[in-house]
Amino acid sequence: MMCSENRKKAEEALKLLRPIDDNFFRELFRNNKELTQLVLRLFMNKPDLEVLEHETQYDLNRLLGARSICLDVKATDSTGAKYNIEAQRNKNGAEPYRARYHLSSLDVEHLDAKQNFDELPITYVIFITERKCIGKGCRNSP
Repeated sequence: MMCSENRKKAEEALKLLRPIDDNFFRELFRNNKELTQLVLRLFMNKPDLEVLEHETQYDLNRLLGARSICLDVKATDSTGAKYNIEAQRNKNGAEPYRARYHLSSLDVEHLDAKQNFDELPITYVIFITERKCIGKGCRNSP
């Protein structure tokens, strides 16, 4: 049984968590494709969004010596467009160069040897953040 002081500390720590905290996001949506898909469909107003990976934190391992990435959610829609959706509470994590790197990593994954470059799918990298906003259609909260 947890003592009263430890319980209070735990409750205070829980009050500070948001679903976009990396560890909380991972546990909230882990192995729950239906919940992940429902929340993202509502959030993005995209009813045809389909989550491809049941696990959050999908690893894309690159070539030896290259930096690997860990995707929060990998999804597609009815047009075949691909999505990398990142929950990022820390304002320093949603940087344009990081989005560019994620996009290039996804491009490498979606084009096989000898395939034409025009066969690359349309790909989006979306950062869901608490406050910071970059790019088109920003809705910044105070």
